[in-house]
Amino acid sequence: MKFIEEEIIDKTIALLNLENPDTYIQELSNDQPFLIQFIATENFKLLRDEEFDTLIFLLSVIWRTVKNEEDPEEVSAQTIEEYDEKNWAVVNEIGNKNFGKVLDHYFDNYPQEDLLAFVEDTLAGEESNISQVGKELLLITCKTFIDSLDQM
Repeated sequence: MKFIEEEIIDKTIALLNLENPDTYIQELSNDQPFLIQFIATENFKLLRDEEFDTLIFLLSVIWRTVKNEEDPEEVSAQTIEEYDEKNWAVVNEIGNKNFGKVLDHYFDNYPQEDLLAFVEDTLAGEESNISQVGKELLLITCKTFIDSLDQM
């Protein structure tokens, strides 16, 4: 996948803000059914409604941004699971109490730095009421999706 720049992400956000959220949720469901199945699992039931809505927004921005630049394929369940395991392995190795070090590891030579930075900035924003556990889960889920799309 080609590098997705911040300006492209910003344009996508502006377009999505003009749409009914149901539109991009439906698009994500139609285009990436395995991702939707993944986030419907038990782990994600821990998220509050606001956190889950933020996850859907983040995944929709990632998907729409990539889709506007390329014609990506549907991500397989196996690919999602593989990247999810790799991303959680980093957390388990470094420790979730050192999440700053986890982030540093994720950003080190990362091919889609602007997409990942968009996710991090959204979760770290002052208006964000997302719990620490929620931030960790959302960040890793979004990184997993970016990784899955980037490997195509």
